[in-house]
Amino acid sequence: MLTKSILKNISNSNLVLSCQNKEIDIVVGGGGFNGFYVFGVNKVLKKLEKSGQMKIHRYAGTSVGAIFSVLMVCSVTDDQILELYDNIKERQEFLSKLRNELTKLLPKDAYIRCSNKVFISLTTFPFLRNHIISEYHNNDELIDACIASSCMPLFVTKKLFYPFRNKLYLDGFISKNLITFTDNNREQLILQPHKVEYNLINRFVARDSSIAGLIVKGAVDAETFFTNPNNKLPTIMWLQPNQENTMIGHNTMTGHNTMTGHNTMIGLNTMIRQNTMIRPFIIAGLGTLLYLYMFKKNMH
Repeated sequence: MLTKSILKNISNSNLVLSCQNKEIDIVVGGGGFNGFYVFGVNKVLKKLEKSGQMKIHRYAGTSVGAIFSVLMVCSVTDDQILELYDNIKERQEFLSKLRNELTKLLPKDAYIRCSNKVFISLTTFPFLRNHIISEYHNNDELIDACIASSCMPLFVTKKLFYPFRNKLYLDGFISKNLITFTDNNREQLILQPHKVEYNLINRFVARDSSIAGLIVKGAVDAETFFTNPNNKLPTIMWLQPNQENTMIGHNTMTGHNTMTGHNTMIGLNTMIRQNTMIRPFIIAGLGTLLYLYMFKKNMH
């Protein structure tokens, strides 16, 4: 009850930016259940939008960042997002359960709201190349894109990959965690939930009885960030138009659709976890898992 009261007060508090009618894009990285931090940031963003101080044009999301980008565009409430967490707590077949919950939660026109509005990062299997999806023909496709972008073998599923549009995909975090727009039309707000200090187990297992506290932290950090332009946070930062991007580990994209419904990619992949030097080890590890999977299957 106390946490919900705090969230309500954050929604009702006044916040004034140094400039009005600020137009931005939002980039949301992965990070497991740290993504609930993003929902707290979103509360402040919605307040700024409602007061006419900010307008959000597009979202780019990876893994849980893709899921929360969709939830933000569809205006999911605090109660709904907390209910979703309770319903997937410590459940087996996590991705299947998550898919069912998103199916119930999202409005019927979610795919329309998100087409050309939410750009989702996935990793192709087995070659580990990045792929962007931004057009959805129905809610099932939108949800499947989110699930494919969140398919991290061993951590959230026993499966090695997730089928989507007749191809196989893995968590987008494996190939590109942060994807930014290169058309330089406006400033981009970069959200990095993986940098939030949070229990390592709880990042991948839904068992935190006080998950709402992570939403509160996101909201408080966002108010701190927006109140003073000089504030610097590891989880929230600005990328200015035409600014040379010095962030560790991002990928850029042109921001317009091709005929196949994805974006032409301009690759930059320097993140330590995604460095090309370790990619062969990732491929070898996935290959070993695939061999064991097929061996076990043949035994039956």
